[in-house]
Amino acid sequence: MKTLSKSLGLTINDIILCALSQGLSAVFKDEQIDSVQLMIPANIRFSFYNTREDVKLENKFAAIPLRIPIFKSMTEAYSNIKKTSSALRNTMSLFYGVYALSFWSTLLFPRWLVTNQLIQISGKFTMAFSNTPGPIKPFFYKHPESGIIMKNLTSQSYLMVAGDLGLAMCAIS
Repeated sequence: MKTLSKSLGLTINDIILCALSQGLSAVFKDEQIDSVQLMIPANIRFSFYNTREDVKLENKFAAIPLRIPIFKSMTEAYSNIKKTSSALRNTMSLFYGVYALSFWSTLLFPRWLVTNQLIQISGKFTMAFSNTPGPIKPFFYKHPESGIIMKNLTSQSYLMVAGDLGLAMCAIS
């Protein structure tokens, strides 16, 4: 994936979105659909870790809307998806604003109000999509009975979306 993305001048996420666009073209082949509105998680980092050993599990992200066009072929999608994702990368203030709004609203407002807003907002998306990379460093688990330490180099991550969303999709790259 990395070699392909570099040769095309795209990011890995661009390649994944191109594949999603082309795949949805096949799904919607009998309908006149030219784009879909995705909800994608944008990772929030307030600072970078100094070393690989300093990395810890955190779950800070903002749910960001992204409208992607539907294309019948990957080659047709490359330049168009690149424009779409580049425009999104230039709106970092949106990422932090959505994260702050989500964080503070769940702390300050009653749960029923936040849940009602989630249902209202999620109805405006075709699907949720997350491209989740593998872990940066191994996960270590201690067996509860034997005490044996086990190491896992892979993980399976999910984006759980509550509300009124029809399809949630996760690609592990």
